[in-house]
Amino acid sequence: MKIGILVPLPQELSSLTKIKLQPGNCVGLTENIRVCLSGVGRKPTRLGFEKLLSDPVDLVISWGSAAGLNKAVEAGDLLIPEAINVGNQMIHTNYDFNHQLISNLPHTLRINREPLAECKGILATVEDKSNLYAATGCVAGDMESGALAQMAAQHQVPFAVIRSVVDEADMPLPSALLKGFGKGRFDLPAFLGRALINPSDWPLIIKLAMNFKKVKKTLNIASDIIKTNSNTWR
Repeated sequence: MKIGILVPLPQELSSLTKIKLQPGNCVGLTENIRVCLSGVGRKPTRLGFEKLLSDPVDLVISWGSAAGLNKAVEAGDLLIPEAINVGNQMIHTNYDFNHQLISNLPHTLRINREPLAECKGILATVEDKSNLYAATGCVAGDMESGALAQMAAQHQVPFAVIRSVVDEADMPLPSALLKGFGKGRFDLPAFLGRALINPSDWPLIIKLAMNFKKVKKTLNIASDIIKTNSNTWR
């Protein structure tokens, strides 16, 4: 099975490889796995998908972190959704791939297979998350999987989603983090500059950093299993 993986952020890419990429660039991880650092949001995802398809693949994966919308999921939980809710339309992920991956995961890992919601923008507040949960019934969401689901459906390419919860439903995002996002990428100097002048953000930043360690640990497990087994999966 030839797999293409789309990753929005360099921090999430580090769960797959130590190789540094610029947004929009791709690299081979193994003979049958390529990864593209796409950037954040719908447009970078569409462009990244087109780059991955320049070398045909059997399956594309939306990889990275996600926001929790309900207390059913916690930081570090692995999300392998059976479908993506895009404008109240359910687009289903590839059952065979999901089943093969889950069958190889350790039983101690918390896994959620419920549908994932598309987020139109960053969910900065607890109210934002609560509203999206009320509208969709999904326990988590992200800004890229919906676009990938639509592109994959249009091109008749099977797809899957592998995400891990980084900010839980009852956790607002620090304002410094919002300052750091722009034009499909994360601006670290802008984030640090805002954090330095806004000490009230520090507790949330520390919690988010601790949560991301859980995310990376979870994604590392999934990454190792896919690299080891994907050449025998069908």
